[in-house]
Amino acid sequence: MNTTLQIGFSRQSGSALVAVMGIVFLIAIVAASMVVMGRQQIFSAAHLRDYVKAQMISEAGANQAYNVMKTNFAARLDSNNFPPTPFDGGNYDATVIPISSNKASITSTGIYGSATAITKVDIQNFPATSTNGAPVPGADPYGFAILSGGDLGWAGNSDIDVGGGWMHCNGTYSANGINIVRGNVASHLGINMVGGATITGTGKAPSISGGGVGEPLVTPVPTVSIPDIDLTPYYNVALANGQVFPSGKVLSGDITPPGGVMWVNGSMAVGNGTFTGCFIATGAIEMKTTGNNSITLTKVNQYPVLASRDGTITVKQAKTLTFNGLIYCKTGSFDKQGNGDVYGTGAIIAAGNVSKNGGWSGMLYSDPTPIPPGGANISSRDKVLIMAWQQ
Repeated sequence: MNTTLQIGFSRQSGSALVAVMGIVFLIAIVAASMVVMGRQQIFSAAHLRDYVKAQMISEAGANQAYNVMKTNFAARLDSNNFPPTPFDGGNYDATVIPISSNKASITSTGIYGSATAITKVDIQNFPATSTNGAPVPGADPYGFAILSGGDLGWAGNSDIDVGGGWMHCNGTYSANGINIVRGNVASHLGINMVGGATITGTGKAPSISGGGVGEPLVTPVPTVSIPDIDLTPYYNVALANGQVFPSGKVLSGDITPPGGVMWVNGSMAVGNGTFTGCFIATGAIEMKTTGNNSITLTKVNQYPVLASRDGTITVKQAKTLTFNGLIYCKTGSFDKQGNGDVYGTGAIIAAGNVSKNGGWSGMLYSDPTPIPPGGANISSRDKVLIMAWQQ
């Protein structure tokens, strides 16, 4: 073999070796890259899994804080109410920051593995009335001085002061005579004013006729559901203290029933005297005095002061009726007749009509939300809604 042929062969072998080594090196680089990418994908998948879990945990913390705030908004404006809490393999830490008396921000931090997620929720409490006392949709039935499930009739000469409270009816408000309502009236169907009747504050209804309204506001007014109070706990207290009476009963004098509750199966007649407690009849209740005598009703605890389960409540010729607490007609109407005067602090709620003829001086609103015997004091007036949800 000649020298030239040997040199050519050596050069070809060397080039092939370099090519092979280049290919092996490229394969090694690709394999190494694939290993690195695989590890990164595994890490990313694990981190994403942990983050999704942390996000779910942070949302659970925000929901838990919101559920607590719904029960009693003002009392819960304290971060100490929401300590760090283990949850589903991780933990959340919720913080409530007050923005105003009716607004707050919830920040919930969720942690799972190496991941952290944050959920922010803005909430607002809508009380039964706004800052100017105007009823709002879905208003708390215990937020009114007088609430009628039917019509509200205001006739005869009188001058009633309801302060900053409201009178509301799911029917029509009709006023006739020289009577003045110093306060606000809302009606689902309409307000009709006749013969010099006056509302010094706001009259709110889809239609208003007759004038005499200080601030007429023609707008739709939602109905307000009449509460269906469970009277069983009151019956049980009356039964335990020997205060359940099998038939109609007449009350007069100074009466304070043991245990604070009297229950009458049938009708009840209330005459001259002072009555302290919760007085419930399954039938009608009539209040009537003789001479210049008066009737005074005073609640105990946060029980209704007077309630008719199946009948009406009527005031007839009472020289003066003074009451403190909730007067409640579960299914019937409330009717005030005659020239006697009435002054109440609390509220009147009737499933039927509320009507007045004759004098009536004052009906100052005071929160009448009933707390039954053995019941917890949880405000039903908090309507806490989520206004914004951020992740």
